[in-house]
Formats: sequence, structure tokens, C-alpha cells
Amino acid sequence: MNRDQELPPAYIVLRDYLMNNFRAKKASGGRECVIRCPYCGDSKDPKSAHLYVGFNRKTNRIAYHCFKCNTQGDVSAQFFKTIGIYDSNVISMVLEYNASNGGAIFANAHRGYVNRFSAISNDVIIPIKDTPEYQKKLAYINKRIGGNLNFRNIQDYKIVLNLLDFLSVNGVTTYSRHMSIMEQLAFGFMGFLSVDSSHVAMRRLVPEDKVHKSISKRYTNYTVHEDGAPFYCIREWVDESRPNIVCIAEGGFDILSLHYNFLCAFPNKVMFATCGKGVDPIIRYLMYKKGMSFFNTTFHIFIDNDISPLDLYNYKKTLMQFGVPYHIHRNIYEGEKDYGVPKDRIRDYLVS
Repeated sequence: MNRDQELPPAYIVLRDYLMNNFRAKKASGGRECVIRCPYCGDSKDPKSAHLYVGFNRKTNRIAYHCFKCNTQGDVSAQFFKTIGIYDSNVISMVLEYNASNGGAIFANAHRGYVNRFSAISNDVIIPIKDTPEYQKKLAYINKRIGGNLNFRNIQDYKIVLNLLDFLSVNGVTTYSRHMSIMEQLAFGFMGFLSVDSSHVAMRRLVPEDKVHKSISKRYTNYTVHEDGAPFYCIREWVDESRPNIVCIAEGGFDILSLHYNFLCAFPNKVMFATCGKGVDPIIRYLMYKKGMSFFNTTFHIFIDNDISPLDLYNYKKTLMQFGVPYHIHRNIYEGEKDYGVPKDRIRDYLVS
């Protein structure tokens, strides 16, 4: 007997799509298929997979369940976005089927994995605790930039020393990562809160083999809410009636060191870390969100030494397109790749 005859056509379409495009494998005689889980990153073995997508006979809906991180729920619009499926025929067929059986088209709640939340208010709170963990992270920051920052500075610069503490004091009760990942981000990382509190650029402080593979890179972007600006900023405004500067670098430690070691005495400035998003979004943010005219503005771009020629060309092209005067800097101190270091390890070179 052909078991597919017992299954809804919508599920068969989704299953076949996953098999053809995501290397899914059939399970339970075709009633389920299994793929690698994007919520937890799955196991280190690339051939191993734990996210089952199938037809749930109890609810009569198409559902999913990861047996590694326990993420589960009905297939919804959020599921398709997370997986990376954008085929409108597949999406509409599955969502209509689930909706006809009592499912919510935009449902995204599951056990084990909880979801993105609304924006934090403008009166964001940066928590500080006099604990060994907080003291150790403060010491790390000061060592990185050769500084003498205190906890009040940490609050002023919107630096997050413990992600879970930060979310808790700001009234956030749901998360965009699995709880086991959240705990690793909280205790093994520190972060830079983005200009509108929508993202936190998390910097790993522990060895990569001590954290889950999905967050093992040096930087991990934690999304508070998706409709926001992901770049980090020190000071958000300037007096455009007087000469002012906009400083842009790649990472939070770059602009923190530049601000502390070189530019603290220059008050009429704004400083941004791109956090991997490039120069263009920052210029547009200043123009359209902050209303800057750049009449008295000079841009200073502090590049990493490993920047590709193409990225450097795009930086220059963007700046010229907006018609703003600019200078590009590079740290040529031997053995250093950027500006996120103490003052005595910075040798500034003007590229252009």
C-alpha cells in the first residue's frame, strides 16, 4: 500500500521540497522527514540531523520537532522564514492546510525555543552587579583597550556584561535563542547594544570549544527585534552648526578604544561600529533617522587590516556617492589588525 495516500497533499509537497532542496531524509515510512535544526545548530556531525517535520495525526496538522533542543510547533510563516523556504506555492499550500485544521498561520511559539520580542523602550537599563563575573568582564574590556573604565562607563557606553540580566531588567521574558544557548551567551560573552536597542553584538570571551557550534565565532549577533539598526554607537548626536566628525570602524572595541584613547577630548563627534553591516546603512541612518545634512561633517573610517580590496572599494564608492568628505585610516602597528587595542599598540596611518 502506498502510504502517501494517507497523507495530506500539502505535507507531501513540503516533504518533497525539503528532500530536493535541504537533503531531508524520509522517516516513519514517509510520514516524517528529518533535516538539520537551524534553531540549535544541530550536532557537530554534518551528516546527523534531529529536526523532524511531519504530519501529526493527533492534531491533523503539519508540525516539526527537534529531538536535540526540543524546539517544536506547527509549521507556520515563522518556521518557513527560519528554515529559509521562500517558495510561495509550498508556503501557501501548507499554511492554508494548517489553518483549515485550527492552526495559526503566524504562530511561532514552541517549547524549548522561544521567540523574538517587541522593542525595548528608549529608557534602556544596563544592569551592573558587583560580582566576580562582572568584575572579570570589566577587567577584560580595560585590558583590551588599555583603559580604566568603571561600571558607570559601561552603562554610558551601553555595554552588556550579561545578556540574561540585561533582558530581565528590561522586562523581556522571551528569547530568540534556545535557553541553553542563552546561558552560554550570558556567561561566556559580553556585548555592545545597538543604537536603537534592537541587537546586541556579542563577543565571545571563552574558548570556542566551550560553547555551542552555532555561537562559536568571535562575534555573534543577538536579535532583540528584527526591525531595527544593528550597528553600535557611542553618542548619537552632534551640533551641525560647528565642525563635527563621524567615526566608523568595524567592531565595538575599535570605537571604544578610539573614543577612550584619542577622541575623548573632541566633543562634537558620533562614533559607530558597523558590526559587519558596512558604511551605507550608517550614513542612511544619520540622514533619514537623525536628519543630518553633513554640512560641517567629515567622515573618518578606521578599517581592519584584513579588509578585502573589494570592500575597501565599496567603502570609498559609498562615501563618494553621498558626497561627504572622508579619510580612511589603518593601524599599521606590527602584529595588530585593527584599533581595538591599547593606545601604545596603535600606529595610525592615513590611507586616503
